[in-house]
Amino acid sequence: MNITVIGNGRWGTFITWYLDRIGHKVALYGRSKSESMKSLIENRRNQYISFNDSVLLTTNLEVINESEVIVISINAQGLTALIKELNTL
Repeated sequence: MNITVIGNGRWGTFITWYLDRIGHKVALYGRSKSESMKSLIENRRNQYISFNDSVLLTTNLEVINESEVIVISINAQGLTALIKELNTL
């Protein structure tokens, strides 16, 4: 199954890691201005998890167009901005 996880915090990265581990095709989306996302793309790891090459790490939200399932793992304060951004796709 093609799955996109939106949000690269602790839960988003764990969910991404787990879904990849059980055999799904997974993309992890984070904002391009996010320092933690820049680090994930560069190192393919954070302080908790290392990602296999099979995980797509991206700052391009259009990745959701290829997904069968979208998992949103962001804080409540960011939800309105995300919905507005999704409406532009």
